[in-house]
Formats: sequence, structure tokens, C-alpha cells
Amino acid sequence: MKKVLMIITTLLLLTNPSLLASEAVTPCKTVSGEITDVVGDHPERGWCLMTPESMQIKVHFIGLCTSEPTWENFDTICDQLFSSSSGELATISKNAAFPLINGISIPEGTYTHAAIFIDRSIRHSSVVTFATPRRGKSGNPAGDNITGKVCWSLEMTAANDTDPADNAYSSFAADCGDEEGERGYNISENNILFNNLTGKPGDLSEGVTESSTWKVYLLNSSRQRDSDVTDGKVDNAKFFIGIQKFNNPVEIKPSTTTVDLGFRLTNTFGVLMGDDAAAAPVRDTIKRFVLGGFEFKVNPS
Repeated sequence: MKKVLMIITTLLLLTNPSLLASEAVTPCKTVSGEITDVVGDHPERGWCLMTPESMQIKVHFIGLCTSEPTWENFDTICDQLFSSSSGELATISKNAAFPLINGISIPEGTYTHAAIFIDRSIRHSSVVTFATPRRGKSGNPAGDNITGKVCWSLEMTAANDTDPADNAYSSFAADCGDEEGERGYNISENNILFNNLTGKPGDLSEGVTESSTWKVYLLNSSRQRDSDVTDGKVDNAKFFIGIQKFNNPVEIKPSTTTVDLGFRLTNTFGVLMGDDAAAAPVRDTIKRFVLGGFEFKVNPS
């Protein structure tokens, strides 16, 4: 089959890709760029979706597929855009060039799916502004009671779950003040996933966006699924494999010369809010930033 030379550019920040699943968490409500949520999208979980400044992931494989792959065969049936057995660290920022792919050639054809294989450790840097002051790691109602409308991520591991019940300030991975302080990366290393469609935890997460549907599997160090996750975790969790189905298949024609591609950042992460035990239940503390959705954009021209 004839190969088409592809000059790769990037499109990392998509426009309004709201999650459509009924159980999905929705974007934070904002007015003039300030978040107005006081309970989050789901009161029992207390978080809403927002856009991070950047994320860092170790990428092993990116491919386009003419039929639906599985978590087992994705790297044998999909056309390779990028591959590295040891993985390569990529920093993905808003409106910045995708750092791994410069120029490739792929067969002409119609591609219905994409497959992305990465390490489970995801570093994400965020800063948000609220309409009213919030408390972060430095806040202490019994002490200084430091508050501010600007909240940012700290360089530390963030908990796997999105349960806002733990109100220990020492465990917070975010801080707040009148202006942004020293921002670092929250580090998410999930050993269990929350399924957006079923509302249940396990080794599979599924979701729907305006342009695609997706599945993300959490695999162990042997690239296998855990046969028993009833203990609330994937043993030896190591990798994510994302399988994405395009609502509109990607067609590579003889006339195709360029492709815009990249990971979506818009509303793919969340800010987790909690209540101070001494205050009314208005989610006045900002605990950490968490993983949200998944989407890979491919736009040929």
C-alpha cells in the first residue's frame, strides 16, 4: 500500500469537549474565568473538571488502527506513530508542540481507532482561580487560617481516589493564597480506576466525548489485567492502555500532507474540594488535583 508522507504538527487544546456520559463529572462552573462551584458536580464526591497547565507522561506507543484493537493486540494491529520499549518522557502543555512525533509516513486508509500506551504515573501541574477564598495545605482554621482565591498544585503524590472525606491539611497536594505560590506537579499513580459509565471502581474506565468514545485499562507490570480487583486495587499496577474510537473516522488520502494531533488537556483533570469540619458544607478547602477524562486528537488535511 502506498505510503503518504506526514508532516506532524500539533493540536493539544481542543475546544469545548464536554463529557457526555450521564455519570461523568462536568466542567467547573466559571464566571469571568473564576470557578464558582461550592459543591462540585457530584455533592458526594466534590470535584469538577478543569484544564491543567501541563502534564508529563512516559509514552511507550501511539498508533492509528483501521479496526478496533484490544488491550492485548493494539501494538500488532495498529499502524505505529511512535514506539519505545523503555518509554520516553513527554511534557504536554497548552498550545505547545507535541514533543515526540515530527515526521512519519503511514498507509492511506480509513482509521477508526487510536491506541495509546503509557506508564501509569502521570504528573500534572495546575493553577485555578475561585470566585471566593479557599484554603489549601497552608490553611488551618485553628491557626493562621490562610485563605486566597488562587489555588495551585504542589510537588507531591496525590491520592488515587476522589473521596473528599479526609480533611487532614498535611495530606493536601494543593495550596491557596492571594497570588500563586511555588507551583509543582501533583503525581497520580493510580492502582484502581473509576468507571465513568458504570460508576464502579476496577481496572477499566470508559467515557464519552463530543468526538469519540474511549476505554482505558490499567495493566500490571507484565502487561496483563488483574483477574481479581475485589481488594480495591490492581496488583503491581504499571501501565495504562487507552483505546479510542473516533466518531468520525480519520481518512488518510493520497492528497493528505499534514496531520494535527495531540492529547486533549481541556477539562481532562479535576480539582477536588472538601469541607472544613468547623465550617458549613461549602467545599471551602482545596485538597488536590485529580485525573479526569481521555482523548487523543487526529485531524488530517
